[in-house]
Parts: sequence; C-alpha cells; structure tokens
Amino acid sequence: MNDAIRLGDEVRDSISGFAGVAAARTVYLHGSSRIGIAARAVTKDEGKPYDIQWFEESQLLRTEP
Repeated sequence: MNDAIRLGDEVRDSISGFAGVAAARTVYLHGSSRIGIAARAVTKDEGKPYDIQWFEESQLLRTEP
C-alpha cells in the first residue's frame, strides 16, 4: 500500500487531466476508494475556490514525490 495517495499529495487524474491537492478520501463498503481533489486555482468571476472534484483513486497519478 506504499503507492496509496496521501492527503496533501499533488495529484492529476489520468483521464480528465484535472489536477490539484488530495483533500479528502472516501472508502466504500465494497472496497473502492475515491479521492477528493481541490484545485489550486480560483474561479475567474468571484475569486472563490472551485468545488472539490471526486475521482477513483486507481486513476490518479502523483505529480510530485
């Protein structure tokens, strides 16, 4: 389990390319794990943070060691 994403890691979704910081983890009863990613950017209109986006842990790539 050394390859598991840790909260605070910089990650990128291998399918959509969405990138940010791993901010939350949800583990479901059947064993799948989803990671909530918080983008580093803010909205152009209001300057507010984007909503956290959720992705399957298996499709995420760590972008820094």
